[in-house]
Amino acid sequence: MSYRRTRAVFIKELHHITRDARSLGLALAVPLLMLVLFGFALSLDVDRIPTYIYDQDRTVASRELVRQFQGSRFFEITGYPSGYREIERAIDRNQILIGIVIPLDYGKRVESGHAAPVQILIDGSDSNTASIALSYAESLVRNYSLSIVKDTQNRVLVYSLKTGEQKGRVFGAYAAVSQSAKLLCVENETGKLAVYDFETIEKRDEFTFSRPISMLRFSQDGRRLFVLTVAQTVYILDVSSIAKK
Repeated sequence: MSYRRTRAVFIKELHHITRDARSLGLALAVPLLMLVLFGFALSLDVDRIPTYIYDQDRTVASRELVRQFQGSRFFEITGYPSGYREIERAIDRNQILIGIVIPLDYGKRVESGHAAPVQILIDGSDSNTASIALSYAESLVRNYSLSIVKDTQNRVLVYSLKTGEQKGRVFGAYAAVSQSAKLLCVENETGKLAVYDFETIEKRDEFTFSRPISMLRFSQDGRRLFVLTVAQTVYILDVSSIAKK
């Protein structure tokens, strides 16, 4: 097609649009309307998913998992059934999209450091929405499990030497114990050293270092604590006054 013909067609169409105000208005309004709809009115996010949680375990660990779902903007907890029948009935009646079942041994498995599976029942009638809701639930459970694993790995359990019973627990990456001074020292945060009474697990004092700690060790008499940081700096702390408190 030659330039003259192309130019003639362009001028003809331009005159046609300018003479017809309705066509000009539609040509300008429709793209703007679509831009507003897709920008503000339409959303592909799935949130406030109607959810049932069936907690068979009813332990501290299971209740914490329930609180994770309650605090998420993606889930709206609408009920706490006492059996599978209620979950199935609610799904059949389109009252919920997803049901979470926490098994009986969940808390025990979490405390022992073993895998603690959670059952997820979902309405698959809308496959796209169901897959998004399933990914949200799996991500929440996985992140909570990872946080538990991290805490478990950094957990320090304190047992009585006489009875063998567990007296308490604290969390930290490095720990040192002095039987003579009856003190327990733990780095419970990066660069922060907490000193506990070994008998009562009551915090006595706290020290802060500019770099993370790499080693802790008491002297033989328990009066001094040697702290080595990752910068290869050694600190010697006199903890005799703390032991006497």
